Amino acid sequence: MTSKRVRNRLALLATTATVLVGGSLATAPAATADSQAQANSVYVWENGVNIRERPTTDSRIVGTVNKGTHAANCQRKGDPVTIGDWQNDWWIWLANKGGYITAVYAQGGSNNQPHPGIPIC
Repeated sequence: MTSKRVRNRLALLATTATVLVGGSLATAPAATADSQAQANSVYVWENGVNIRERPTTDSRIVGTVNKGTHAANCQRKGDPVTIGDWQNDWWIWLANKGGYITAVYAQGGSNNQPHPGIPIC
C-alpha cells in the first residue's frame, strides 16, 4: 500500500475515532489528498516551535517544528500569542505534522492578521 493511501486511511480512522468518542471535527481539518496537493508554504523562523492539537496554548503538544519552509494547509483563529513585538491569534494547520503552530512564528504576516496566501480552515 502506498504511503499516500496509508495517510488517507489513518486520517479516516482518526476522524472516525473522534466521532465515536464525541469529539469535535472542527478541531482539526481532515488531511486529504486534495488538501495536501493544495498546501501552501510557510517559513518558520524559530527552532522547536510547538505543534498543538488545537489552535490553543493549552492544548496537547503533538510535536515540534524547526526553522525552515513547511507545508501549510489552512489557518483559523485561536488563542492569542505574543512573542516580543509580535502577536497573533491566528494558527496555521500543518497537516503533514498533525497540528497547529501559532502564526507568530510564520514569517511574512502582520500582527493579529491571517497569514497571506494561506486559506482559512
